[in-house]
Amino acid sequence: MKKTKYINLLANESGKSQNWMLMSFFLMGFCVFLGYLLKTTINEMPVKLVPYDFHKNKGVIETTKNGTDNQTYIQLIARSDIDLLTQFSPQNSVKRSKQLVNRFTPELAVNTKASLQDQAEQNKEDQITQSFLVQTLKSRDGREVLVSGHLRRWEGEELISDSLIKFAISYEYIDDIPLIINFTPFEEEETITRKLNEINKVGVK
Repeated sequence: MKKTKYINLLANESGKSQNWMLMSFFLMGFCVFLGYLLKTTINEMPVKLVPYDFHKNKGVIETTKNGTDNQTYIQLIARSDIDLLTQFSPQNSVKRSKQLVNRFTPELAVNTKASLQDQAEQNKEDQITQSFLVQTLKSRDGREVLVSGHLRRWEGEELISDSLIKFAISYEYIDDIPLIINFTPFEEEETITRKLNEINKVGVK
């Protein structure tokens, strides 16, 4: 009798163990399914990015996977990038240069980081201040933004550059985030600066 009870007890414990094993496998499979479902859902969700000066633009902008269906979105991103690119003072030129590099594609960052940092340090030393007033902003296919506006540059308190310029910023989407892949240089600035310097020299005479 005792032997029968012992055998029955072993059988019950074995059954419980098998039930726990089955439940564990079920839970493991369910977790794998949830992980796959989460990954699929994230990949299909619209991207929401916050420009660094989102408090000025009053919130986040929703866009599609490659941004081509929302030109307003890429224009707001470009405004933030243009601000980093064109506006600085001796007090923040180095910081803004680093923020700008963070908006570059990895390849562009590697190729330009050192020169931009050197230029920022030089601007700080020379007491250079620069401002830019955007006049027109036009996006094309969510990947390029054409910009025109009024650029002014001071050395200390002396205005050394005053010009209307046009340039474009091109973007590449990496992990659904638009990063700067190229931008045109300020080709007109050198000419205008030289003319202003010549005028200043004449005025001194």
